[in-house]
Amino acid sequence: PGHSTGFCTKIVYILSHFWSHVQIDWSEPWLIGLIAVHLLCSLMVFTSRNYVNIQAFLFVGFLGLVFFAENINEKGSEHWRSFSRQQYFDSKGIFISLVFSVPLLLNSLILIILWLYQTIGLLIHVKSAKLKQQMREAQRAKEANAGDGDSAETKKNL
Repeated sequence: PGHSTGFCTKIVYILSHFWSHVQIDWSEPWLIGLIAVHLLCSLMVFTSRNYVNIQAFLFVGFLGLVFFAENINEKGSEHWRSFSRQQYFDSKGIFISLVFSVPLLLNSLILIILWLYQTIGLLIHVKSAKLKQQMREAQRAKEANAGDGDSAETKKNL
């Protein structure tokens, strides 16, 4: 418990320190483009909900981009003048984490939730089919036993 409180306090301090020094100009074309890309990614996540292969490709792609966020941050730090009016790419990578990695991780989490939902639905379907099959087999066995009893009684009467 003590470690997590210290960790959370440190995160809050870093974020508040970062946001107090950075004023984000959301009208910059590259930030508008980044937001558009994130919205497109979210749209692809939800429209591909019936296509597991596409979802797997998206999932690996999202996590791959998050993996390379540090490298992207370094390149952004080196070349920010060519596409931005101010330097957003700090050495700790907070900006890239918040505007680039977090939305990708949220989309990845949504994919996992969709997979769990589909898995639960499939398990329910399989279990209900199994129960229906067992009920049919029990009914057939009951009818077969009832039929055997009738033929034995018929033989006895003859």
